[in-house]
Amino acid sequence: MIKRIFKILVVLLLSLIEFLIMEISATSLDYIINLCPKKEYMLVAVGFFVSLNCLLNLIFHRIEWIGNVLALLMSTILSLACYFTYRFHGIPFSFVEIKNAKTAGSVLSGYLDDIFTYNERYKEYIILVAIAVFLICINELNKNRVNIKLKTVFLAMAVSGTIYGYSFVIPANAVGWNWMEGIYLYGYFNCLVQESIAEMTPIKKLDGVDTKSIESYMDSYEVSDTGDNTPDVMIILNESFYDLNQVLDINNSEDPITYIPTLENVLTGYAVVPNVGGGTNDSEYELLTSNSLALMHQSATPFQVLNLAEANSVVSHLENLGYETLGTHDCFGINYSRSRGYEQLGFDEIYFENEYEDLESWGNRVSDASYTDESQYRNIIRWYEEMGEGPRFLYALTLQNHGSWTYNAPEDNIIQSDSEYVDFNSQISEYNSCIYLSDKALQYLFDYYNNIDRDVIVLMVGDHCPHILPSIMDEYYPDYDRDMKELVTRRTPYVIWSNNSDLLVDKRPQETLGLVYMVPTLLEAGGIQSSDYYDFMIHLRDELPIITKYGVYYDKTGKMYSYDDRTPYSDLMNEYFQIEYANLKTKLKYKEFFD
Repeated sequence: MIKRIFKILVVLLLSLIEFLIMEISATSLDYIINLCPKKEYMLVAVGFFVSLNCLLNLIFHRIEWIGNVLALLMSTILSLACYFTYRFHGIPFSFVEIKNAKTAGSVLSGYLDDIFTYNERYKEYIILVAIAVFLICINELNKNRVNIKLKTVFLAMAVSGTIYGYSFVIPANAVGWNWMEGIYLYGYFNCLVQESIAEMTPIKKLDGVDTKSIESYMDSYEVSDTGDNTPDVMIILNESFYDLNQVLDINNSEDPITYIPTLENVLTGYAVVPNVGGGTNDSEYELLTSNSLALMHQSATPFQVLNLAEANSVVSHLENLGYETLGTHDCFGINYSRSRGYEQLGFDEIYFENEYEDLESWGNRVSDASYTDESQYRNIIRWYEEMGEGPRFLYALTLQNHGSWTYNAPEDNIIQSDSEYVDFNSQISEYNSCIYLSDKALQYLFDYYNNIDRDVIVLMVGDHCPHILPSIMDEYYPDYDRDMKELVTRRTPYVIWSNNSDLLVDKRPQETLGLVYMVPTLLEAGGIQSSDYYDFMIHLRDELPIITKYGVYYDKTGKMYSYDDRTPYSDLMNEYFQIEYANLKTKLKYKEFFD
């Protein structure tokens, strides 16, 4: 009897350890022990692993250790997937990331040095796995078996408790607007379960969606006299382009960004992007569609889960104005299903890595994650010159600045960076050298446009900060104001420039804007014909210049509000989300408004 009780106790202990293994992927043992979520939330997650262990013990009744090892392997592999996804992609793992497996493989190949560098989190994994293996070995020495009938009873009890927990104890919106807030409150595994269920319908359900209200909102916005200019338009989403000195104190051998500050006829500022340290696909979506990801579940990959064939975008808008359109990225089209996404957006011409010629790298950055901006721009210029005589629109996603920044020997970097962040100085030097080359490549591109007889307007904006920034801030600035940290780590530089000194106008309420406003602001600045939708976005921008993916927005005075609170702007935000919902769900019904 005692030996059978011991076996039951081992199952409970293994389940607890597997729960802890899952949690440390996004938090830490210290947090779980000292500041853990409410006990009832922990019990629900542990109950899931009890169910899993009971099921596998029932399946492998005579060789229980196999079931125990399988459960341990499953939790460890899933936990490591979350750890590396969060570390290099900016958001925790969810099951939708399985669709990104090929992308993840190519991305992680650039971070091998980081992955195989020992850190304290690995120590926690080793300790927990070692304890679990010890328990499995001790349990195997105990030859007594709990009979199948009793195992079935335990399984039924555990499954019933788990279903009850995820139905009535853990809220369906556990993740809410912000993954990390949900994790700190309910635990990572509980958020993973609820988010995975929610991802079956990637667009969040809006309460009170009313066709008449949507039509009323749309009728109240009419196209203002925005102009009828048709300059060639180029949008560049620049990989990891960020100014570290807006947050950190770094001494550089020379300024990484020297050309952009010398530009005339230019609008500069910061765009607030969806994620920190990763998630380029999210930035692409917000930039091209002007749809906030706040309306989607946190880990959804837009090009994979949405059909954008009928949704409004800058591509569809400019094509309606007679533009020939081209979209390109100097990496694989399979990554984040870009080939599918670009096709649905309606680009006339689409080019990925295989269509490029003479792509170059610099230093020891010779992998697919390091093609230089300048070599990409040379190809784009070639395609640009092959386009027709009508107005042209080009969209380019760059690759050069992609991490990791551990390829070069320190002395081989163009920029030498020195700071108190000793463990990161070499990476900062290589990263800043990449930014230096991006700045010079932009000069190469703008010099070309300055020497042609066509009017051109260009928007360049960074997609996210480098993933080393949050690591540095966590280590060196643990007391940094949380709200400010969320904001500044998402603020990437943008540039709107034209080769025609008479073309550009500035009507921005401030220099820092949400990424969803970049295209409406570009159209406004260039005097390009707008639409009812973009006119609405300009009105929204002038009242609420920053709206984010992570649950807050800012008014024109800089005051922050939560989406969940009733505020003076709640009705306006509701209008935006209703219109965005209509764009994604029923755009054809409101075609005149969006076109």
